Amino acid sequence: MNDEAIIQQRIVGRSARAIARAQGCTLAEVSKVLDRFTETTIDDKTRKHTLALELARLDELQETFYARALEGDVQCGALITKIIERRCTMLGLYTPQTATLQVIEAETPRETSTDKISALIETILTTRHPPIRYVVGRISWPVARFSAHRLTGSPDRQTRS
Repeated sequence: MNDEAIIQQRIVGRSARAIARAQGCTLAEVSKVLDRFTETTIDDKTRKHTLALELARLDELQETFYARALEGDVQCGALITKIIERRCTMLGLYTPQTATLQVIEAETPRETSTDKISALIETILTTRHPPIRYVVGRISWPVARFSAHRLTGSPDRQTRS
């Protein structure tokens, strides 16, 4: 198994499987050769050098076509725009837009004790003895309680607080 031959075959576009068959080795061995090649070829300094060189090349292209774009050449304007976009992408200034979905469930309002009492009073007034509504609305509280007792026939043992 020749590391240089594997690397050269991969550079020209041959698949890792085809290289493994041609070299008489396993796919894992081809991957290990490519991993070693990557570790020695691409490091932090190489990335920084490549970035700096590519940015310098973009600067030269932009300098060449910028004046013509300002004069109204539409194709040069489009090229300048692509150069700017490429530079921003290389520098990490364009991040993919993300949408954050937040599901907020509205709490149903809890029924208070006042609501419960009001509902009970409304039920009593409207379903059992409709005349009580008229009486309670027209007279004072003690009289209404006495009248309600007389209309319903049930003794009222509770005192008003």
